[in-house]
Amino acid sequence: EAPPPAPAPAPRPRGGPTACPGLAPGVTGWWHAGRTSPGVAGSEYTIPSGVNVRDAVPSEATGWALGGFLCSLRQGARVRIASEPVFVRGGAWWVPVRAEDLLEP
Repeated sequence: EAPPPAPAPAPRPRGGPTACPGLAPGVTGWWHAGRTSPGVAGSEYTIPSGVNVRDAVPSEATGWALGGFLCSLRQGARVRIASEPVFVRGGAWWVPVRAEDLLEP
């Protein structure tokens, strides 16, 4: 007799505190929003396509290198923009995010 089928995997979270497990309480990560600012401090934003959360914004001090990887926010994740996005040379907006800024989908 064949073994029973394996259970389906649990759906992956798209928002909320478990959506970005590498973003520990008290840590500020940064995600790349592209050439258009996603909004101002206090607004909410839905991630249109998956983005990586980094531990630092590219800067002259880092030779414009990307910061270390913390986690990913999936398409459809909702975030609160708690602090103003930062415009970085080259035409890119980077948005600070903390665990408490991740909202339920």
